Amino acid sequence: MGENATIKDRIRQLRTARGWSQQELADKLGVTNVAVSQWERGVKHPKMEMREALCDLFNVNIEYLNGNWDKISRLLTEDEAEMIDDNRSHRYYLNDETADLANELKNNPGLRLLFDAGKDMPPEDIIKTLDFIKNTLNKGDD
Repeated sequence: MGENATIKDRIRQLRTARGWSQQELADKLGVTNVAVSQWERGVKHPKMEMREALCDLFNVNIEYLNGNWDKISRLLTEDEAEMIDDNRSHRYYLNDETADLANELKNNPGLRLLFDAGKDMPPEDIIKTLDFIKNTLNKGDD
């Protein structure tokens, strides 16, 4: 995507690169597919909190999403641009698999409940809980 990219172009490009429909993106964000369609056509723009959600979901920085990254990076030295890109506020993970798992944990209420319940548990209780879940799942295989 060139220097004339806009937020509507970025949203469409990021969505289609993942093979998602507008409805799938809408479901992940908790909005309607009409909203996604309006963003991608430039009829409306996502509000700031939705832009932050898009950045988290797509694992990009806000300047990239807004279509400004190409312009900004041309003004910086290569080292400065790389440092900013490596430390961007919306990328916490070193690899995409970890980022995807973290997003799944964040967006799946059941997984979030398990995580929240487990974060203050002693290790032996976590092991017991995992064994219980495994045994319960294995009973379904019988």
